[in-house]
Amino acid sequence: AEFGGSTLWDRQKLLGQQASALKSLAESFRIPVLVTNQITTQFKDGKSTLVAALGPMWAHAVNTRLELTATQSDKGPGRSLLVTKSSSAPVVEIPYRVTGKGLEVDVSISSPAQLEDYSSCVGERGLIGTL
Repeated sequence: AEFGGSTLWDRQKLLGQQASALKSLAESFRIPVLVTNQITTQFKDGKSTLVAALGPMWAHAVNTRLELTATQSDKGPGRSLLVTKSSSAPVVEIPYRVTGKGLEVDVSISSPAQLEDYSSCVGERGLIGTL
């Protein structure tokens, strides 16, 4: 509806142009660009699955994909950051909490081995500082 009578091709072309402009700004000014993508339900053959609303073009345009989820463990509810796509970090799930400093690894529910695994993704400034 937001695109009027345009076709899927027109929408994907616009998304590609926006992704290109954002990447150019990020590279020129050496800044991260954070873009969120709404999740929607897709129905096919009587089954429903969650899919990213911006479609496959956008999925291929990003350099790093982070998935933020609510989690439940034996220590109670929490939050988890999953690195699902990155050329510089492994696929890893990192428990985090939101503090006045930003996102920080939640060490209260991490084992020493897990903390070692996170070291390639988390820098001195915390999760946001390096991802």
